[in-house]
Amino acid sequence: MIILEFMRLTTVPLSSKFLGELDRLTDDLIRVFHTKGGAAGRKIRAVMAKTDNSADINVRRDCVLSCLSIYLNEDLDTLVKEYVAAEDLRQSVKPKPDVKRSKASLDTVQSLLSPRKSLHLKETRNLTLRGGLTYEHDIECGEAEADVAGTTMAIYTVRAESDDPDGPGGRFADVGVVLEGVEVLHNLQSINHACVMLYGLIYALNLSYPKSLKNTFEVYQKILMDLESSKLSPKVQALKLKLLR
Repeated sequence: MIILEFMRLTTVPLSSKFLGELDRLTDDLIRVFHTKGGAAGRKIRAVMAKTDNSADINVRRDCVLSCLSIYLNEDLDTLVKEYVAAEDLRQSVKPKPDVKRSKASLDTVQSLLSPRKSLHLKETRNLTLRGGLTYEHDIECGEAEADVAGTTMAIYTVRAESDDPDGPGGRFADVGVVLEGVEVLHNLQSINHACVMLYGLIYALNLSYPKSLKNTFEVYQKILMDLESSKLSPKVQALKLKLLR
């Protein structure tokens, strides 16, 4: 429904336009990224090194989007919450019912959707992490649940403890999007797919970009999607000029 609503508002196909332009510009983006010096440049090279042994297009896209934020002196990791499960979540993770919190959270999401009444999410679930899950930085399961419940906007990833976080394809048991403490999307293919869907939600609901990633999301909208692109911030304008060289 997000894709349909975005198409209705803009006449632009959300996923194919975003990812198609990302793929088309990847070589030029990498060329520009490699001009970055200092700590940011070293971080970019470390991230892109993950693509050396992987032919997975999602690994490459995830790395390019991460490097885009680094290049703009932002950090996509401020938006992405990574969770690790002690057992394979492909079979074990199910949302636990929480009637009181689900009702309140659902009301919050419905109020967010009200400005765009034609956008209806088919399913809205509270993200509840079962026993055996820990946050990447060793917090307890309950703390992880509270962390997500108090999150205004985020992408989350879940992977099995035994999985290689830098391995190709199938790296995640789940990827989803959280708005106002509610898991509004899940079972997404990758971080890049989640970025596409989150951008679509932000645009359709007329929400503000995450403050820590305002330049990154401006690139999504004005360079990748070519929407409202007549006026660019200085950082995004500089990037666009370098891509044209």
